Amino acid sequence: MARSRPQEPENSNSNELIIQDEKGDRIHATIGRHVMRIFKIKVHEMGLYVMKNFVVGPNNLKIKTNKHKLKLTFPHRASVNEINNPRFSLNIFNFNPYEYLINQFEVDENELFDVIGEVIDHGNVESYNQDDKTSIFMNLELEDHEYACNHELN
Repeated sequence: MARSRPQEPENSNSNELIIQDEKGDRIHATIGRHVMRIFKIKVHEMGLYVMKNFVVGPNNLKIKTNKHKLKLTFPHRASVNEINNPRFSLNIFNFNPYEYLINQFEVDENELFDVIGEVIDHGNVESYNQDDKTSIFMNLELEDHEYACNHELN
């Protein structure tokens, strides 16, 4: 059993999902454009499913949605059946404390995580050019229940 949380921008080449099993473990999954029409009507955000016949491969994504070393891909022969189990424990957030966010030596910039806080002030939108790449950023002042921090976020 797994809960899915698809991310589906318009006209995308794939649907990207985070799938959680009954133990709380998570894995990244991809539904490619060639099979999207099959699974678009079967897989919905926050749905609970029994899934079979997906392809398991290495997680070579630059931006990691979780720490799992593998990822799933849905081929034509994959089977997805929605079920109902009110006892399934869904944990959709991956919280880290503010200290992790502001500690530039330990934070993995290629891993996604959640922080609860409030933007209490912001600066102007600025750009930074390095080589042939332009980065846009804004200084934000964030505050949580423990303390405020001032950090530059891209």
